[in-house]
Amino acid sequence: MIENIRDNTFEIDWRSLVEHTSERIITLDRDGIITYINKNAPYGTIEDVIGKSIYNLLPIDEQEKLQKVLKDLFETGKTYKYISKIIRRNGSIIWYENNVAGIKENGNVITAIINSIDITELKLSEIKLKESKEKYRNILENIMEGYFEVDLKGNFTFVNEAISKTLGYKREELLGKNTRMIYDKKGYEKIFKLYNRLYKTGIPISHSNYAKVFTKSRKQVFLEGSGDLIYDSEGKKVGF
Repeated sequence: MIENIRDNTFEIDWRSLVEHTSERIITLDRDGIITYINKNAPYGTIEDVIGKSIYNLLPIDEQEKLQKVLKDLFETGKTYKYISKIIRRNGSIIWYENNVAGIKENGNVITAIINSIDITELKLSEIKLKESKEKYRNILENIMEGYFEVDLKGNFTFVNEAISKTLGYKREELLGKNTRMIYDKKGYEKIFKLYNRLYKTGIPISHSNYAKVFTKSRKQVFLEGSGDLIYDSEGKKVGF
């Protein structure tokens, strides 16, 4: 009697938990048929989807991705974490971070449970940032002034068309190579001191600085320019 009461209490608490969470929770059988979904389903009402195939509710690329995940889950019991998107009936897109695990019976996975967090706002921010960077790159590609980026070791990571022409190299001849190739010893020591100071202080190198460089044909060219630090998404210094 006590055991039954405890079991019923647990059942009520569990249902309450999954129904009131802000996350989307779905259970699927081996064929991708939805056996349970909480009220956060983006597909319509719960009655609309219970007993239906989840694949019919997903874009083709997402169908293929989930099929691979479920196949591996039911065969090996391996858990997964991956990003997916859903196109709603009104055409809007929702992005989810999904955690996929299996419910086992006698050591075998009998049900897949997917716990999903809505990351649409974060994903849209990433897309806008990527678009902004691409636009910025396009501007740098087409400006008349030479522009290049290097990592902390001084290896070229980006060069625009103008600097490539000025130095007489094709881009692939510069990318991944160290900037030592365009300076003599004295010039490199000067540049090293400038970038070392920039790294330590964070104060940009002013446009009044100039350096002597050598083209591929070893012709001397004097360049006047400025320099600044490059930071990654976590605020760490990664280049110049």
